[in-house]
Amino acid sequence: MITSLLNPENKTRWFYFHVFLGLLSLAGNWFLIFWYYLVLIWVLYQIVTAGHKTPLYATAGIVYIASLEVCARMLSCSPLIPWESGKYIFILLVFAGRLFYRRASSLEAVGWLLLILLLPSVLIDRSGQVSFLEIVFNIFGWVAIGLAMLLFPALNVSRSMFRNVLRLLIFIPVTVLFYTFIKTPDYNDLEFSLVAQTSTTGGFGSNQISTVLGLGFFMMCYCYLMKERLTGYRIGDGLLAILFLIQGLITFSRGGMISAVLALIAFMIVSGFIKLFFGKDRSYAVGSFLILVGVVMSVFYVNKLTDGNLFLRYSGETSGTLAGHRDRNLTTLTTGRDEIALEDWRLWKQAPFFGSGAGSSKHLREVRTGVAAHLEPTRLLAEQGLLGIFILIIAFYNIYMISRQTDRLTKAFKLALLVMAFSTMFHSSMRTYVIPVSLAVCMINVPLVKRRDYLPRK
Repeated sequence: MITSLLNPENKTRWFYFHVFLGLLSLAGNWFLIFWYYLVLIWVLYQIVTAGHKTPLYATAGIVYIASLEVCARMLSCSPLIPWESGKYIFILLVFAGRLFYRRASSLEAVGWLLLILLLPSVLIDRSGQVSFLEIVFNIFGWVAIGLAMLLFPALNVSRSMFRNVLRLLIFIPVTVLFYTFIKTPDYNDLEFSLVAQTSTTGGFGSNQISTVLGLGFFMMCYCYLMKERLTGYRIGDGLLAILFLIQGLITFSRGGMISAVLALIAFMIVSGFIKLFFGKDRSYAVGSFLILVGVVMSVFYVNKLTDGNLFLRYSGETSGTLAGHRDRNLTTLTTGRDEIALEDWRLWKQAPFFGSGAGSSKHLREVRTGVAAHLEPTRLLAEQGLLGIFILIIAFYNIYMISRQTDRLTKAFKLALLVMAFSTMFHSSMRTYVIPVSLAVCMINVPLVKRRDYLPRK
């Protein structure tokens, strides 16, 4: 099954399957649960029997199955599919992959170091109120990243196979898109206010849904530029990218879409699309220009659709600031994240080396008490002290891996994923699979091939 998902000849067929999965989910969560465990069992079987292809099937299985995490949350599949299933699957499949494939990865020592640095925060709890699930919520994402260093860098793939693995990142966002799009009431019936809209996210958390929709937008822009024809037609890929953007914007959850746009800009800059205007193949540069035009037009369309509330929302206005009851400031612009960051800084000064313990910060804050972490860098500082900063540096040691990839487009895509992962840390912490999976994909080793093999297909 995972071999079929990786097969480029089946990409359009699997795209429409995931459209159908989103539509079928409107009737209930039973089919998603069945599909989840069917894929998991099949991936485990392939890992056991794959021989030298074990790391490929393990990494592909992680990228795909971990992505189902948000779908399961959205459809209330817990406890049949646990809330933090993406992190559990990550750990399970890494161990399965290493059990049947003993070759050491280039980052194995770094991965073990990261895991060791996580231990003190698990043993410390200055609040006395942290539950096991809170430790899972805050720590297991980093455990997954550390374990990914034991497996993903051991995978050496061709340019074409790397593109096949990348394609797995788009299927589940497609399911989320069509589910939320159908569940969204008629636009004329929506009453937009200056807060996140659950009516446009299928009734689920707008922060997580917008993060997934943002990933989908970036991936469909990638498919359009690379002429993947995931929908069967290049123009279809472009229109789907615009649909992702529009649906993401009307959630009024800003972080996911800002992260996606930053990733797209990083991809375009590093890939050198401007230089391609002066080369023999200008279709890539023209495609980039069309995407930028589409983005600008979509933003203005959604702003008009929401009676100007979109621009007000992104500029930090609230109903209170418009009514004159409060001033627009950093707190309104960041929806209180600056206050959380300052509280994290205060907690770090009280326990600078080992921190206050994983999951404890929300119980110890004097302001925003009980609110889950939103900024992963400051959470690491507060809960894991200086060790948390070392963990962050180690995680983005993957930039070194990017520097080894001398091909322009490979570097561009990996840097874009790093930008998305890092920016997501500032609005959604480690709530979704996007950060660990994005960083893990960056670790895949793609040996240099001839330049013409990296250009978009004609």
